Formats: sequence, structure tokens, C-alpha cells
Amino acid sequence: MSLVSIVIPTRNRANLLQQTIRSVFNQTWPETEIIIVDEASEDRTGAVLSQFADGIRVVRHETPKGPSAARNAGIDRSSGEYVIFLDDDDLLHPRHVEELVQFAENLPSGCIGASGWRRFQISEEGVEVGAVVRPPEIWGAPEAIRAIFGHDPGCLVWGPSALWPRSLFDEVQWDEELYGNEDIDFYGRVLLNGYHFAGTDAGMAYYRSHRGRRWSAGSWSDRHVMSGAKCRLRHARLTREKPYSSSLEPAMQEALMRILIKMEAHGGLHEFVAQVKEAYADWGGDTYYLPQPPQHPIKKRILKTVLSFGGPKAVGLLLRSQSWVGRLLAPESSEPGVEAMKYGPLMRQLKNAESALSGSENG
Repeated sequence: MSLVSIVIPTRNRANLLQQTIRSVFNQTWPETEIIIVDEASEDRTGAVLSQFADGIRVVRHETPKGPSAARNAGIDRSSGEYVIFLDDDDLLHPRHVEELVQFAENLPSGCIGASGWRRFQISEEGVEVGAVVRPPEIWGAPEAIRAIFGHDPGCLVWGPSALWPRSLFDEVQWDEELYGNEDIDFYGRVLLNGYHFAGTDAGMAYYRSHRGRRWSAGSWSDRHVMSGAKCRLRHARLTREKPYSSSLEPAMQEALMRILIKMEAHGGLHEFVAQVKEAYADWGGDTYYLPQPPQHPIKKRILKTVLSFGGPKAVGLLLRSQSWVGRLLAPESSEPGVEAMKYGPLMRQLKNAESALSGSENG
């Protein structure tokens, strides 16, 4: 019976982490090991971990090293034939591991079993569950690379939805310099190494949407924006000489244009701005455009006008001033009280959503 190592990086998420660990303890697959990588938490995380001391292995970093370093540390201490990466605020269906293992055991070498996953959030009305996302039966390069970097339809695989063969990490590791977009960078390099994902109806993972800060770097910090640039520049370089590179042109233009606008809105990082512009031109980009235009027609018209006269830098300046005013006027954010829903009722509602889905599909 295959052992599955479940790696959970965490930082200052004591209450949500407790639910995440319980969702692993409640798995029907008996052969699991849980490795918690504590990124220098300063809250009650230590007390929560002590409640599960007999069933988990804890690695503690005295200073935060970032999400990639935490996952690599978990891999280094893992013993399983398979690895699942689970964030400290997300959940697994009780049969998730069992069904994924049973599916993956019959796959040929080079295939990675990938389940469906769904977003959920807790509101005053209860638990709101999004649509199921899953890759097709065969999802590899170049189709998957186009989807991930071209955002059409986006990344169909997400951390705990994939059952990673332990041997894969002899070839591909998480890039510890990246504090954001480290996941799509990792998936992209896995695909470029000749692997592909095999989508299945087996298993289900749940991605929690909430207003609390992610445990990794904020999405607008210098290192997060820089990570986004490094990720896209790397893949623009790695895919340029592939025989299918011409089919990736729109996707790479989209990826580079998105990060260019974000960098200009962030300000600074001039060296990376120049590199992204050069890569954009190398991939055939001869005209700047708005990769994510606002829905509001007046806002869209203003941004297009600014772009036509002042280029990405002018758009970035406008977005930066708008962001600054928004932060100034917005009330201080905090975790909403409804996030404290107890684990039992939460899991019952999520499983009810799966039952409803199964019934509609059978009907």
C-alpha cells in the first residue's frame, strides 16, 4: 500500500490550520504522513500542533523562508511514494487521497493524477461552493502551457489536486527565490520536463477564499511582483526554442503584458521592466494592450486612452494612484467572523455539495 506524504506549509494561521489538519486525519486512506513546515509562526500555531503531536511531523523555520523553501523542506523529510501539497487554509474531501492513489496506481510513467477542485467561501448565508475545475484526461505541453500562461482558461491544476510521484522531485524542485507565482513556475517546468497531467473524477480538494492575508508574501510586495516577472521571463526563455513555440506566442504575449502592467502599477523594478519589454518584443509583441481591461466602459476608455498616449508606464502610474487612494479610504481589513464556522458543519456542507453534483451528473 503506497504511503502518501502530505506537506503543509504554515504561518500564523492557527485556527484555519487546525481544520486543514483534521481534513487530513479524516482521510479514508490509512497510509499517510503529515509534515507541517512552520514558517516562524508567532500566533497559537505551536499550541495547535501540540494537539496533533502524535500524528504529525513538524519542521520549524526560525525565520520565514517562503512557500517554495517550505515545500522543499517538506519533500526532503518525506518518505512517501507520493506527495500532496496542501496550504494551511484549505481542505480535502475524506476520500480524496484514497481515490487519487487508486487512480494514479494505474497510470503509466510520466503521468500525474489530478482531481477536481472547487473554491468555497463562508458567508452569512452559509458555505458558498464554486464550480468544479479539473484538467482533461490528458493535459500536457503545449496545451497546458498555453492555458496557464495565456490565462485561457488558466491553470486547471492546483496544489492538493495533484498526486505528485516522489521520483519527480529528483528532476524538478520548487524555486526558493520565488515568493509568488511559484506554483505556475513549478507546474510549467514539470510540463517542460515531459510530464503531463491525467484528469480524473476521483478525489476532490477545496480552496478556501477569504479576506485574510495569504501566508506568503503580499501580492503587491517587491519580492512578489519580482517573482511574477522572474517566472514569466524564465518560461519565455525556456519555451522559445521548443518546436511548438509559435503556438505559444499569444499566451506568452499575454503573460508578459500582464506582468508588465503590474510592475508599472507597482513602481520601481526598472531592470525587470526593461527585460519584460524585451521579451515581449521577442515574442512578437509590437503593440501594448490592456490584458485585463475593467468591465466599466468609462474606466476602460480612460485606460485605453492613457495607454495609447503614455504607454504602460502611464497606465501603471494611474493604477498606482488609484490603488493608493483605495487603500487610504478603505477600512482596516480583518478576518470576518463567519470564517470561524466549525469544522463539522463546514465539511457536511461541502460533502452535500458533492452529493448534489453527483446527482445532477447522473441525472
